[in-house]
Amino acid sequence: MIEIKDQVLKKKFVVCADLYDNMARPRSTQRNAKPSRKWKHLILDGYIDEPASLGVPPFIAPQVRSLAGGLLLGGAEEESIGYMTVDQWRQLRGNDLDIDNLDRLNSLILIAGCVVPGKYLRGNPVSPREASELFSVSRASLNVITGAASNDMAQVQADIHEGDTGVLGEGIASQGRIISRDRTMEQWQEHLVSGSFIVEQHPDHPSPLICEIETSRGCPRFISGGCSFCMEPGKGPVQFRTPEEVAMEITSLAAHGVENIRIGGQSDLISYLSKDVGRYEVPEPDVGSVADLMMGAKEALHDGMGVRRAVSEGRRIGIESGIVHTDNANPAVISSFPDASKEALQAIIDGSTSGTVLALGLESSDPKVRIANNLNSTGEQTFQAVSIMNEVGKGYGENGLPRLLPGINFLGGLPGQEDGSYSFDLELLKRILDSGLCLRRINIRKAIFPSVEQEEHNEDRPAPRDPFVLFKKEVREVFDPVFLERILPPGHIMRGVLVEANSGKINFGRQIGSYPILAGIPHRVTQGSFIDLVITEVSSRSVTGFRTPFDLRKASFRDLTAIPGVGKKRAATVFRMIGKGEKVEKELLNEKEWVMEHIVQ
Repeated sequence: MIEIKDQVLKKKFVVCADLYDNMARPRSTQRNAKPSRKWKHLILDGYIDEPASLGVPPFIAPQVRSLAGGLLLGGAEEESIGYMTVDQWRQLRGNDLDIDNLDRLNSLILIAGCVVPGKYLRGNPVSPREASELFSVSRASLNVITGAASNDMAQVQADIHEGDTGVLGEGIASQGRIISRDRTMEQWQEHLVSGSFIVEQHPDHPSPLICEIETSRGCPRFISGGCSFCMEPGKGPVQFRTPEEVAMEITSLAAHGVENIRIGGQSDLISYLSKDVGRYEVPEPDVGSVADLMMGAKEALHDGMGVRRAVSEGRRIGIESGIVHTDNANPAVISSFPDASKEALQAIIDGSTSGTVLALGLESSDPKVRIANNLNSTGEQTFQAVSIMNEVGKGYGENGLPRLLPGINFLGGLPGQEDGSYSFDLELLKRILDSGLCLRRINIRKAIFPSVEQEEHNEDRPAPRDPFVLFKKEVREVFDPVFLERILPPGHIMRGVLVEANSGKINFGRQIGSYPILAGIPHRVTQGSFIDLVITEVSSRSVTGFRTPFDLRKASFRDLTAIPGVGKKRAATVFRMIGKGEKVEKELLNEKEWVMEHIVQ
């Protein structure tokens, strides 16, 4: 096991599992769908989670909106286009208005794009078994599966579509047939803008819905073939949308009540509109273009109806509404052009709200693995990028999180990876930790290649001594909690935590945004409400806390035990005193000032 310098932290966190790993997994229930007899086309969202696109609730993917826009431009009337998530379908099964009773459907289109599913709080991606059940009862004239995971559903009785979803929608609505080809630049923009209306049917609309925004297609490293596992380089030369086009789409989304966006639909935000793209694998950033993109997006969202309505309801911009976050950067670009990258990072900070993240796609620090898989950066380049991003973005913003911090992506199952490969990754994390730097998240997944059976790469059923499993365990137990406490120490306040689910005596909440941190709240709180949370405990990837201000007069006996240092015996004493109208002295609760400053009575 890697040794870390701070022995206090080592003693506190080693073999520290996540606080909530052994609990029943909380699940947020989605708002019920309301199928309409007017629907002629139904988009069933089985969710998308791809390298450059996210569409698992509370996110809605651009592919969904493009499909709706294509149907509309193909001649379908807006009221004839329906949408529901696969979770809503699960809740409807067996009811009178299940989709098998929508016998007037011209098309049923399932979007399935979670190639390597993660763990989600607000949704669960569609499975091949569910897709088979879905289409076995469908009476639609056309039954179609589209998305990156459609190839995993070859046995399902439906047509498999490969190509752009907007073009698919146009073909179905105008000609009643499936067209599998790419879109033009004009169609890309038209489909996205025209499809904005579909967001109003999403169960998380208007809040905490987050619209994933595409800025480009493909990867600047396509000229060398890109990383071995990634689909982006295979899309050919990079195509960019202009800042004006992106702002136009966001203006349309905001007119339909959208309050939050993430500019995550690209392989590298720092390289946006760089003139070097297509010439070099590591392009020099175009700072002006990045600034125009970010400020245009932020202004379009904050000037829109959704955010204005949220403000009128008392919700705070950048905390409970008006969230602008980002994703994805190439560490080789940041380290190769440090000055331009610092300016680009500052432009991203100025055009976003606090808590935003740029995930760095390192994948592996092992030099042999990097060469074998044509990975985009070295461990040294990633360390330099992390240092630069901390220098620019570590200051705290309005929601209680740093303005901008890096994440690092690691990938197992790559060709050339050996038992010792993960030691390079652990050494890099140790160097980052010992240098006093912050990481916002460490993402660890396992690659799946088309020529390899999925069962061989199933991390849910791993071999006990699998090096990948041991690496992941060490990161979660040794590094994650240290980095998290470095960002959110006890006494720190996270603002705008949305209470989403309940498991036993614990409520669970997260802030709206990219890669939100799970918070456990061990006292009564209304589901669906926003609270400010004082951190009391940190584990590998979650925190525990109590709301601030904490009103003793409204607290139950169990609520009182959420205060640090208050056990059942002390809680009983305090509860009796409150009932008698007596003032509770701080010595009876907690002598720490950071606790008592949040208590009112």
